[in-house]
Amino acid sequence: MNARILAWACLALVLLATVSAEVSQVRLSTVRINGENASNESVVLKGDTRATVQVDFWSTRDLDDVRVEAFLSPSGEVSSAVLDMEEELIYSQRLSVQVPDEAGDYDLVVHIQHDNTSYVRRYPLIVERQEHGLVVQSIEFNPEVAQGGRSLGVHVVVLNDGSSRERVRVQATLLGEQQQSWIDVD
Repeated sequence: MNARILAWACLALVLLATVSAEVSQVRLSTVRINGENASNESVVLKGDTRATVQVDFWSTRDLDDVRVEAFLSPSGEVSSAVLDMEEELIYSQRLSVQVPDEAGDYDLVVHIQHDNTSYVRRYPLIVERQEHGLVVQSIEFNPEVAQGGRSLGVHVVVLNDGSSRERVRVQATLLGEQQQSWIDVD
């Protein structure tokens, strides 16, 4: 019984060593987010934009069909590329990820995969609100049809989704008449 357990333990060690060797074939050199080096310290991004992720990596041997992926966690779209690699050459892959509009803490996940092996690295990100981010939510006219000799009321709902206070000019030109007003949007 002890010999059988010892044999299984040896087999497990051999398999683990084989898997470890497979995982270490691809080495990550650097990751840049919008040109800034990613590290254990958070990179700050503006919300509702696209970020360029540049992944520099190399392999200890020739590999076919290596998949490089980048996405923001939680719940980001995956940007990926598949390529063949030659031993000891440095590859640089540019990917583009959508930065959510919601401010908060996120992780950039870089995933390099070949066959049944993979390398995953997470980089902390902070997403901030856009400085300027006005959204026109609705425009209502009263009455709905303009008629000569009657006043036309306009109701506009504007949401400031940015981080700074905005001053907006609202202008309506109808039948040669022009009315405008300035509003502050907090």
